[in-house]
Amino acid sequence: MYVYKYRPINEHTLSALINNELKFSQPKELNDPFDSQLKLTFKSDDHDILKYLEKHYEIKNISNIEKAISILKDAPDLREIKDEYMLLAFSVLHNNILLWSHYANEHKGLCMKFKVFEKRAEMKGIVFNPNSIPERYRTINKRYGINLNYPEGFLEIKKVKYPVDNEKPEPINVIYDKKDVRLEKAENSLFCKHKCCKYEKEYRIVLPYKIDQNKIFKFNKEYLDSILFGLNCSDTNVEIVKLIIKTKYIDQGYNVKLYKALEDEKKYALKFKKIKIL
Repeated sequence: MYVYKYRPINEHTLSALINNELKFSQPKELNDPFDSQLKLTFKSDDHDILKYLEKHYEIKNISNIEKAISILKDAPDLREIKDEYMLLAFSVLHNNILLWSHYANEHKGLCMKFKVFEKRAEMKGIVFNPNSIPERYRTINKRYGINLNYPEGFLEIKKVKYPVDNEKPEPINVIYDKKDVRLEKAENSLFCKHKCCKYEKEYRIVLPYKIDQNKIFKFNKEYLDSILFGLNCSDTNVEIVKLIIKTKYIDQGYNVKLYKALEDEKKYALKFKKIKIL
């Protein structure tokens, strides 16, 4: 299996290729305001709301339930709950015309093709340099309690869902939901998008995020299979990227291939031609 990361060609993309890096994003940084909406609800008995407020925030003697809910809504740990995660998105498609238009600067950009590490059908992932990611993300073997022998820098990747009825995921009930239920509901929200986005066929990595944490991780160069250039990618940008791939990958023993998109003569479609490094 392969996944694809569409990018415009700019200083950030060139730096990412030079330094073999991928950057995660928080939900508030996404271009879709409906994406990764972690909704909260406070539906419960008034007594339970007051009890929760006293237990978790040591606030007592509040008789007005509306004021109690207002205090909860403004609590930093609840207000910012959706920013406690970060994500990295990919597609399983390399030839979708809309993806090239929307995410690769109107076909002027490129697409990075990554090999997906998979030992079992139900668990797939991208392999990163373990030294570039925090220790808590490198515990997959321990987390599942068995010796899976996954690479230390393995980060699991999962498919995004597109509900047919456009129903939003169930909100987190702040008062009643236990930690495991909150986590399950959070994951449902973080892996769910409007059905109009179904064409993207997206997979993503989702990780917990802490304030001021580094969001840039180094991917393992062995897992970058190839670079695909867009239909409208300039010759200048192709040559710049070719030089980077040669010096940072090919010359170091990594067999990264290059392809250029071409317009199909008979159909509204893209085809790709392999090109030489030099």
